[in-house]
Formats: sequence, structure tokens, C-alpha cells
Amino acid sequence: MTETGCPVTELAREAATLIAAAEAGGAEELELGLHTPERVALEQASARIAERRTAIERRAARTRARSLEGGLFQVMLARSEAEYLSHLADEARSAEAEQIKGRIDGLLQSVLRLLEELSGTPAETLGARYYMGDPDAAPGVVHEP
Repeated sequence: MTETGCPVTELAREAATLIAAAEAGGAEELELGLHTPERVALEQASARIAERRTAIERRAARTRARSLEGGLFQVMLARSEAEYLSHLADEARSAEAEQIKGRIDGLLQSVLRLLEELSGTPAETLGARYYMGDPDAAPGVVHEP
């Protein structure tokens, strides 16, 4: 077992580290010229980071959380998946899909805040801005899984 006793918490921490690395690489990428060897190398590293993060998310989805922090991470993943799913609706049903996603968002935000409070762990330390969207941005703006 992991040091926290929860494999999902360990996955969450690894995902948060990868997200921070990707964000740092993205900022560096903006400073490099197009098609330079440095930029190509950075883009390849970013792709590997994204692949690893996706593998972590898939593993966390199949693993039972054994801590409040693990549950917190899984709530964030559920929110990200709901966002992705809402984009699969055809145009005729997109408004309905957005309404349903809005209700899901409210439910998941409520559970997220409860788990934060009970665990004493800020959701930001586990990647909340990435998975749940920027609370200061337009509603529904999140990264796709």
C-alpha cells in the first residue's frame, strides 16, 4: 500500500505534478520560435506528460479510493468526464446536455467542497483548477480528458 494508504491519492499527487510540469513547459513553449529543435523537444515532452497523465486518470477511475483525498480526486475526474461527455451531444441536444452538465457541476462542486472540508486538503493541491475549471473563467471552461 502507499504511504497514505490510498492508491488514488498517490495517483492524484502524481497527476498534479504532471499538470504543473505541463503548465511550466507550455509557458516555456510560448517563448520559443516555431519549428526550433528546442520547441520540438518540448512539444514531444508535453505529449509524453499528457499520455502519462491520461494513464493515471484511467487507473484512478478503476481504483477504489480509500481516503477523502482520493475521493476528492475522483470527484474532479468525474467533473472532467462530464464536461467531455457534454461535447458529444449532437447540436439538437447540446442545450439540454449543457443544462444537465450544469446540474452535475453543482452536485460535484458540493461534494468537492465537503471532501475538502473533511480532509483539510485544498482541492487545488490535487489539480482542481485543471479538472474543475478556473472559477474566475467563463463557466464550463475546463481541460478535456
